[in-house]
Amino acid sequence: MKNKAKVHLPPRLRIALKWTVYVVFTFIIFAFSTSGNPDKSKALVLIPFCLAVSCFEAEIPSTALGALGGILTDIASGQLIGFCGFYLALICGLSSAMFRQFLRKNIINYFLAVLLTCSIYLYISYFFFYRIWDFEGHELVMKARLLPSYFKTLAWSLVVFPLIWLSQKLADGTRELVIEQQDAKIDRV
Repeated sequence: MKNKAKVHLPPRLRIALKWTVYVVFTFIIFAFSTSGNPDKSKALVLIPFCLAVSCFEAEIPSTALGALGGILTDIASGQLIGFCGFYLALICGLSSAMFRQFLRKNIINYFLAVLLTCSIYLYISYFFFYRIWDFEGHELVMKARLLPSYFKTLAWSLVVFPLIWLSQKLADGTRELVIEQQDAKIDRV
């Protein structure tokens, strides 16, 4: 039996393939978000998806994916286009910087970020779309539509993070440890 050497994709091709999968997956989630009964509450899966990608990616690409995911969330929710787009772009850029500099990339920190993001989004949506206009039955909208959507989104976040983590590990490939020889010219202190 011959040992076959593994053929690795070039790094640029791996990055392009990874981002192609992310964008295609974004549109698949959008398609599922727009299907079904419009009177029922739906999970806003694009929010945890964009936050999961921002845990592992740089600030600029995370912001761009957050803007795309937010605009698609606005369209799927039937809200003013740009409201969630701006919010999610801002949050994804900030969370990417936070995960890059201060936070560990684990499911607990990710879930806390999703919990905080969804809570703020729920309050802003409730206040600006229902409460500020003093619609009759705004409490009913909160109980029947927004809170179930909030809990479904939190439940989906626990499914999304392991998938993004796995795709990130597959895209990075295996890293080789290279140990350099000691240089006699360098003085060690």
